[in-house]
Amino acid sequence: MRDTTHRLQAIARWLQHADEALLYTPDALDEAAVAPLDARYYLCMGARGMGVLAIMRFSMDARHPVTQTLYGEYVVGEVFPFTYQGQPYRGRVVERQVSRADGLVELHVQATCEDDGAS
Repeated sequence: MRDTTHRLQAIARWLQHADEALLYTPDALDEAAVAPLDARYYLCMGARGMGVLAIMRFSMDARHPVTQTLYGEYVVGEVFPFTYQGQPYRGRVVERQVSRADGLVELHVQATCEDDGAS
């Protein structure tokens, strides 16, 4: 019963913003203060249900404010905590692109209702 309630709450949270095809906002203020970033958010539907795909660009030598890991050290498959519209999520890095010339790393992170870390 709790799993069903949790899933319904998570789905309701996703559906609050389903009318927007592309969601573009800066990430959490504390993360924006740590490193200049460009962040885009997309609602997506996959095998594991509805979720969000976050595409974020960071300076490679900046540290994540929660984990203190350098953004440039994150690799595909790792858990990456992020905040979107005031809600904390724990997604998995699904793609990583590096521009050594610019000193930037772009992380594509996907979180679904099951692994978003919300309670």
